[in-house]
Amino acid sequence: MATVEHKTHIKTTMDKAFDYIVEPANRPNWLGSVTSVSDISAGPTGIGTTWMEKQKIAGKVFEYKCRMTEFDRPNKWAMDFGMMGVRGKLMNSFEAEDDGRILMYLAIDYSLPGSIFGQLADRLLFERIFEKTCRENAVTVKMILEG
Repeated sequence: MATVEHKTHIKTTMDKAFDYIVEPANRPNWLGSVTSVSDISAGPTGIGTTWMEKQKIAGKVFEYKCRMTEFDRPNKWAMDFGMMGVRGKLMNSFEAEDDGRILMYLAIDYSLPGSIFGQLADRLLFERIFEKTCRENAVTVKMILEG
């Protein structure tokens, strides 16, 4: 399993950041490659919430199911996802800082299908895509939450 991590400082509260980021319907607003979210399960958002996402990667649109696996407001949440044989877990955590900002931490753990050689080659590609996407999405969510 490989991991991509990213940290961002945001001038907002933990509650505001958590509530915005954890809501599946908001994902297309701050995740640049997510084109739509549908079929959000009924009830309050929390452990067990499921939804379908469409994401555009390298010019192709992929649909996959997401499931919230952790929900500790306003500290941490996590979800599992799977697409094209890739299985992964995304985790966000939030920490208050002394200067009125929060530190938002993001980690994506993922595994790739196929032979070890294919996995190594694909890992380099996926790792670059995930790292770039994390940086871009952090900038977007920072602008939304600070605006």
